[in-house]
Amino acid sequence: MKTNRKPITIFSGFLGAGKTTLINALVEQNPNTKFALIENEFAEIGIDSQLVSQKLGSIFEISNGCICCSMNKELTQSIIKMSDDYKFDHLLIETTGIADPSAVVSSLVEDDFVQEHYQINGVICLVDSAFLENQLQETEEAARQIAFADLILLNKKDKITANYLLEVQKMVEKINPLAKILPCEFGNLPENVLEINAYKADSVQKITEKVGHHHHHHHNIHSLSFTFEQDFDFVAFSNLLKILMDFFGKNIYRIKGFISVYQMPERMILQSVMDNFIFQKGNLWAENKPKMSKLVFIGKKLDRNWLENHLKNCLIEP
Repeated sequence: MKTNRKPITIFSGFLGAGKTTLINALVEQNPNTKFALIENEFAEIGIDSQLVSQKLGSIFEISNGCICCSMNKELTQSIIKMSDDYKFDHLLIETTGIADPSAVVSSLVEDDFVQEHYQINGVICLVDSAFLENQLQETEEAARQIAFADLILLNKKDKITANYLLEVQKMVEKINPLAKILPCEFGNLPENVLEINAYKADSVQKITEKVGHHHHHHHNIHSLSFTFEQDFDFVAFSNLLKILMDFFGKNIYRIKGFISVYQMPERMILQSVMDNFIFQKGNLWAENKPKMSKLVFIGKKLDRNWLENHLKNCLIEP
């Protein structure tokens, strides 16, 4: 695997949240980085590409379909074509307002060319702070976008009161305790968001360690965390993950964490991308200190007791 793979950053968020404005701001804030953009339009004729900064190195538009489903193959084909035709440092992918970002990442994870030449930097979800509450009540896509994000930007903070902004942040935290949350307006950000490195083992470990033991829910969306002191049987744990996907299906939006595997000196880092499970070896466990596995599940109508009992069945008895 190449170590100099180009980063890919995926942008999700409902129509009108401000994704194009954000991308323009990022291009302006990083003048020494040559960007390429894949712009996905659900309509047959796209217009967003005309609004993107001309300072972008190259723009590739995919119209008349969504890259999280019907245009999945066209996305990876576009990446291959751009790699041959253009020189750039960082690839940006802007999805449609209704896109499921987990399906987009899944197509990238499954493609051999993408994995050889690119590294997924992370998924940035832009939300319209003034309308998020209504969107969560009316659509499942809004919750999925938040649940799968590595960074969530609360845009248009100038349109609401400071107290309501705090309420919006609490709403988002209940759905996704793993993501970093930043308020912003007009795409102006307090820090560089292009170095998330969300899919690297050490990043997953640090993020999961910060999450406390909790059971949060917002409407039907549950965020559950579990900790275990015993080693896992890796075969039993892997089989359980397959069963979970069969049992819960698309109701599981995200799994992230690390476990102690029997007779393995390193942490085993885990994150799910739809029905794909990415395992990576992490840091060595510290000597003379107890091991502590930690897992976070985010999904719809998840049963905490059911999950906990089945996870316990994968543990090695002392």
